[in-house]
Amino acid sequence: VRAGVGAVATQASTRVAYGDELLDLLERGVAPERALRDAMASDSLAERRQVAVISLDGRSAQHTGMSKQCGSQ
Repeated sequence: VRAGVGAVATQASTRVAYGDELLDLLERGVAPERALRDAMASDSLAERRQVAVISLDGRSAQHTGMSKQCGSQ
């Protein structure tokens, strides 16, 4: 969380660097969806991540990783 900017939450193969990276982008005026897309673009483990970002004005974006189907066929 950064006062006057927004918040970032991450779990599942956490990459803590997303916190500062995303908050820095928000602080520069980048929309949450674009910030998350840009931050994840170079992450080779993006499919394993679960990340959410919300800006002070309530705009948000989230990535829930690769979904897996359960059950038998």
